[in-house]
Amino acid sequence: MLSDAELKHRRTMAEGLLREAGLLALEACRNRSFTVETKGQQDFVTEIDRQTEDLLRARLAAAFPKDAILGEEGGGQIASVTWILDPIDGTSNFLRGFPYWCLSAGLVVEGEAVLGVIYDPCNDEMFSAHKGGGATLNGTAMHVSETSQVSRAVFGLGFSFKSEVATHAGLIGDILGAGGSYRMPGAGALTLAHLAAGRIDGFWEAQIYPWDVAAGIALVREAGGVLTPYATQSDWVRAAPLLGLAPALMKDLAANMPETSVWRAPMRSLA
Repeated sequence: MLSDAELKHRRTMAEGLLREAGLLALEACRNRSFTVETKGQQDFVTEIDRQTEDLLRARLAAAFPKDAILGEEGGGQIASVTWILDPIDGTSNFLRGFPYWCLSAGLVVEGEAVLGVIYDPCNDEMFSAHKGGGATLNGTAMHVSETSQVSRAVFGLGFSFKSEVATHAGLIGDILGAGGSYRMPGAGALTLAHLAAGRIDGFWEAQIYPWDVAAGIALVREAGGVLTPYATQSDWVRAAPLLGLAPALMKDLAANMPETSVWRAPMRSLA
């Protein structure tokens, strides 16, 4: 495990890098100056994704040459200390000029997400955390919500066509049937940051990749939230389910969601 001082140093470095790269990406977004490719159904990549990741990789490798790097666009390997990067999470929003996207850098040590930095250039918001060091939004401490009733809760949902459409639609029905509300904003990392900041009360995605969650997991944990187990050390290269909640909501959610809900099994792992 890295020392607290080593984690603080990496956290500060990541904040500066994501801000620098994020402002460059924001300028490109506003100028509509990029090309777009399709990777899959409703799955896109722009040249800005690749340029941003190249910048982050180069700077992190120079500063921490012993750390491994895994990125959405450039791939990589998992080691005992690994940076996991999403150069632009929410690319579909980015290419349309919809202001809900971010840059994400998580640090995984021996299989555990111990540091997370997520930067939202559109709103100039820096979400940051490291293990034992608390979670902050623009330098101010942040915490998950204290919402305790589903009827007052808002859930952030993610979806890709790698998952079953009917299952996802059924979960939306379960939430609405229990009196809750939901958002599906299209950027998992930023949605997890908003869970950590108390702006939403829960998060779910049935198949979400490490670069979308590594930073967010660290943020939510340090902000007092609970999360289902995501990955062992060797599994930080494939998609997996992730449920995150504000703890005050767990009892009422368990009481109000149907036994058939896709959330039932992961919720038991939080008990």
